[in-house]
Amino acid sequence: MSFGFFSFLSAPIVSKLGDKCSLALGAMCYVTYLGAYILPLKRTEYPDNETLQGMYWFIYVSLLVTAAICGFGASILWVAQGQYVTKCATDANKGLFNSVFYACLLTSMSLGNILGAVSISKLNPSGLYIMFTCFALIASFYFLLLPEPKKVDIEAEVIVEAKEASSEVTPQAPVSEKGQIRQTWDLMISRKMLILVPLMTFTSANGSLLATTFVPMLTRTMKTPFPEYTKNEQTQVSCTALIFLGVGSVIGSAFNGKIHDKIGTRHFSILCVIEELIAYATLVSFVYNDHFSMGYASVTVFLIGLADSAL
Repeated sequence: MSFGFFSFLSAPIVSKLGDKCSLALGAMCYVTYLGAYILPLKRTEYPDNETLQGMYWFIYVSLLVTAAICGFGASILWVAQGQYVTKCATDANKGLFNSVFYACLLTSMSLGNILGAVSISKLNPSGLYIMFTCFALIASFYFLLLPEPKKVDIEAEVIVEAKEASSEVTPQAPVSEKGQIRQTWDLMISRKMLILVPLMTFTSANGSLLATTFVPMLTRTMKTPFPEYTKNEQTQVSCTALIFLGVGSVIGSAFNGKIHDKIGTRHFSILCVIEELIAYATLVSFVYNDHFSMGYASVTVFLIGLADSAL
């Protein structure tokens, strides 16, 4: 809800702050949300601590507030990211630029799961979140070091055409903050955007699946000999399998971006649907089988990552 609501305000905020400051501010909002999980985890780890046990409502409200703050940060972070990448790319290579961005972004899935699998047996959950919060804080400040974007294209004629086209465009008067909010609303209710509502709904559901369901789903299928494992050991095995989610996303981003630039969005959408059907057919088969296998789980999450990169 917060993400959707503040998206109306994100355009004027990014225009005022600039790309780099907006990216840094948006990332800092993620830091507050990550940090808010440390206290409830401490409360779970120390059930005999009366002070922590008496902070239930404070923890509950803080999670809701920081979730809303995270939604605000996400709204400006993703607008600023899109604007920055757009400034770097041209029409001829925008698919490649976006695929490189998402390949780097989705690498965090593999790195995060590797880190989680290695650390979960050595750190308690709150220690793991403290570590991830510190990483996010460092990344937030790193955004301020980004260089000014420059359009790059290996085809010289495309650059010339872009320059010639830009010289012929009549400069437009700057749009006010209210005007930008109005433009956002008009775009949202336009026919072009309404056609994309099913895709956006599916993308949201897919994101929820990736973020909240995979680990419980994998641990639920762990029968013999996994009942002998502790909860942390089962989570460690799940994180190991989920490394291939990031691998699939990175590989998919690499070739999906190039394919998009070659065949165009209309034809690429057909390929996207095919990839999603294959991935979810494999997922349904895995869940129906109801027996954990590292190989089967790795292939399943790899295909999900591959298809997710096409979205």
